[in-house]
Amino acid sequence: KVNPRQARRFAEATGKLAKTDRLDAAMLARMGALLELEARPARSPILNDLKDLHMARQALVKSRTAAKNRAKNLTLPILKRHNAEQLRQIERQIGAIETESMALVKTDPDLAHRFAILVSIPGISANTAFALLID
Repeated sequence: KVNPRQARRFAEATGKLAKTDRLDAAMLARMGALLELEARPARSPILNDLKDLHMARQALVKSRTAAKNRAKNLTLPILKRHNAEQLRQIERQIGAIETESMALVKTDPDLAHRFAILVSIPGISANTAFALLID
């Protein structure tokens, strides 16, 4: 990975302003070779899975907020009941995602150790710790 602005500036400096995948790949390879950029290690599969779970949880939290806001305006009993069922389902799904996230963290001793350190800090919740581990 490289900073996109740095890559763009390198392309401008070399006079290669065309934008095709082939030209971009050649320019990035040349940039890496000339600037002797260090390769970053690839993200582990566990971190990729954690990121997917985190993004799914964020989407569910948004859905939960929307359902709670909708509930304030509902007057028909059937719609209130459906909305309440939807909220319960969203809560179950969030719980399942949090359980799966914790199980994934526990499979990697290094991640489990870093997670334990993060949650030991006052004010850092498990969800914040997951976000920090992912990034």
